Amino acid sequence: MDTQLDCRVQTQLLSGSADRHSSPLGTVRRENALVAARERKAEGLLSIRRLAICHSEELLCRLHDVSLAVTKEVNNLRSKVSRSAISTLGELFKTTKKHMDHEVDEVTRVLLQKMGDSNEFIQKGTDRSLEIMVGSVTPTRATTALMASGVPFGDKKVE
Repeated sequence: MDTQLDCRVQTQLLSGSADRHSSPLGTVRRENALVAARERKAEGLLSIRRLAICHSEELLCRLHDVSLAVTKEVNNLRSKVSRSAISTLGELFKTTKKHMDHEVDEVTRVLLQKMGDSNEFIQKGTDRSLEIMVGSVTPTRATTALMASGVPFGDKKVE
C-alpha cells in the first residue's frame, strides 16, 4: 500500500498536479519562472534602449507608457533589471530630448530615491541618467523637478 502511495505522489510531482507549495519540484518550477521573468524584463529593457537609439521616433507615440514601464523597473529588487532600467531612462532622455519633459517629475522622483541605494554602481548609473536628463529636457522642467523631488527627501546623499 505504501509503495502505491509513493508512486502516486511521485507521478503527481512529475506531472505538476501536486500541491506546488509543498513540493520541491513546485519550488524549482516557481524559481525557474521567476528567473525567466527577470530575463524577459532585462531583454525588454534592452529592446527599448535599442529602439531609443535607432528608432526613437517610433517611441514618441507611446513615450508616456514606455517611460512609466521603465520607471517602474528602476525599483526592481534585482540589481541587473534596476540598472538596466536606469540606463534605459538615460537613453530615452538622450534620444527623445524635450519630448520627455512630461515624464521628468516622476522619473526624477524615482531616480533621486534610488540615489540612496547602497550599491555604488547603481548610484553611478543613476547619477549618469540624471545628468543626461538635465542636459536633454527643458532647463526649467529639470530644475523644477529636481527641486520638487530633492527638497523633501531625507537622505543626505541626495540633498
